[in-house]
Amino acid sequence: MFPLYLQSLRGFSALDSGLTQIPQAIGVMLSSQLVGRRLYPRLGPRRLMMAGLAVGALVGWGFAHVGYDTSLWSIRGLMFTRGIAMSLLFVSLQAATYARVSVADTGRASAIFSTQRQVASALGVAIAATVLTTGLDGLGGVADPARRAALALDAYQNAFAATAVMFVVALVAAWWVRDSDAAATFRGPRGGAGPATASAGPGNPGTGTVVSEA
Repeated sequence: MFPLYLQSLRGFSALDSGLTQIPQAIGVMLSSQLVGRRLYPRLGPRRLMMAGLAVGALVGWGFAHVGYDTSLWSIRGLMFTRGIAMSLLFVSLQAATYARVSVADTGRASAIFSTQRQVASALGVAIAATVLTTGLDGLGGVADPARRAALALDAYQNAFAATAVMFVVALVAAWWVRDSDAAATFRGPRGGAGPATASAGPGNPGTGTVVSEA
């Protein structure tokens, strides 16, 4: 949805839109190893997932206030912060998901996890897209260009706000995640191997794969 904002409202080309989102990948790259090797073994999945969701909600709220004159550096800062939020969330989520799965069941668990992730992602996109299209539907009868531009911006801001609300809902759900269920993947303050030390293999794509997709 954010590329649509850049291209439709800000007049960016597809290339410029993609380049503007590079800071998100940089945020993931710089933070994923810190989360996997340092923070996860000490804090466990629950607090990191909640932190990632909270930061994601704040970033969504920030995007809901982006306008026509918002500087590119502000947008890049939001994208970078979103990358950090994705690392906090997905490194912890995958490590906790596979914590109690036996080697024999890893393939099936990976398939179920991937399916659920895709369904949840599609549902989130559908909700945000519905909010966006509902706001854009009313533009047809507006002749004043300035008014049309303002209404189009409102539609995108409302859609970004909807994503922030979805992060808040997920944050509430994450409150019931139990660190004890994933105790095998972390060892407290003096911790041993965290999720980033686990090698990728068939049926277990590893934390790096999931974060890079985010």
